[in-house]
Amino acid sequence: MTWGMTPVLRNRRSAKDFNKAQQEAYAALRKYPNDRAVKSMHPSPLADLGKTDQAIAEAKTLSSGKSDRETWLALAPTDVDQGDVAKVQKKLEGAKVRLARENQAKQ
Repeated sequence: MTWGMTPVLRNRRSAKDFNKAQQEAYAALRKYPNDRAVKSMHPSPLADLGKTDQAIAEAKTLSSGKSDRETWLALAPTDVDQGDVAKVQKKLEGAKVRLARENQAKQ
């Protein structure tokens, strides 16, 4: 069952053991080459290792070019620092206020 591999890969990535995570992803891909879940796990360790172009190329093969919710969810980071999220939200709120002021000044 391929879903059993997802926690293993996630644990390797959380522990920042990116080389081992990539090895696990390759092993899963060899064992289940047509499994969508396995294919969607594969680009993340590549990106973690700085192989961004290769990760992007693989990620693009997962979707037919349409908005594919399952693919995007699989590729979304799960270990986002909430402090970073708060900073981005604060910047977005500031940008919204500035934009509203600029639009009001134009009227």
